[in-house]
Amino acid sequence: MREQFTYFYIPPTSVNREELLFTEEESYHIAKVCRKNQGDEIYAVDGIGNRYLVKLGGFLEKRLTGKVLGIDLDCNEPKIKITLALPWTRDPKLDLVITKGTELGVSRFIYYTADKSLSKKEDERIEKKIERHRRIGISAIKQCLRCVLPEMQDIGRSSNFAKHIHYYDIGLYADLNKEALPIQTALRGRLPKWLLLVVGPEAGFSREEKIILENAGALPISLGPRRLRFETAALAFASLALGILGELD
Repeated sequence: MREQFTYFYIPPTSVNREELLFTEEESYHIAKVCRKNQGDEIYAVDGIGNRYLVKLGGFLEKRLTGKVLGIDLDCNEPKIKITLALPWTRDPKLDLVITKGTELGVSRFIYYTADKSLSKKEDERIEKKIERHRRIGISAIKQCLRCVLPEMQDIGRSSNFAKHIHYYDIGLYADLNKEALPIQTALRGRLPKWLLLVVGPEAGFSREEKIILENAGALPISLGPRRLRFETAALAFASLALGILGELD
């Protein structure tokens, strides 16, 4: 089958052996926006690693049906899994980082409340924000032809990094200090399975946060001589790491 310009999304619970049933929203997108017809073949992904080759059937009420012709696993997914840690900040900036980070190949996003965060999220709003970001992520994996939706998790205060960094092979945090290492130096000769990249708010990390990160084994990394906005720093950090580790080749 000729490679598609986009994938379509099917929730894992909507796949039943060789049959699947698209949501009303996705059915409209397939039939009305992309003008696909019964009998056409498309690719659908479920966000957990499966890419289905699907032959479209008819409508069941307002939902398109399809027959699974084949399954591929982890298509276009990076072998090295990068987690990008982001402080809660203004929504448009986070939306951009989630979209572009997913397209680049980030495997997990974790959110934290920094000491100098401009935006501090109340617990009852966090799940709504993360659910919104999941929808943004679904749109991104369809566009960039991935089949895994990045995980998204809030870890609370930045002090909780001490509990999380040991799960990773390497932890790095972006720092403006002149003594910070070039990322090429930090990753030279190393091929981690899981890599944590921590980005601070535009006001920077507090002294206490740097101590927590470094005591947990994270290394300070320079992103260049210029001061970057939060969203620029996050995407530059991810791009540099993915490129150095060969995931953009």
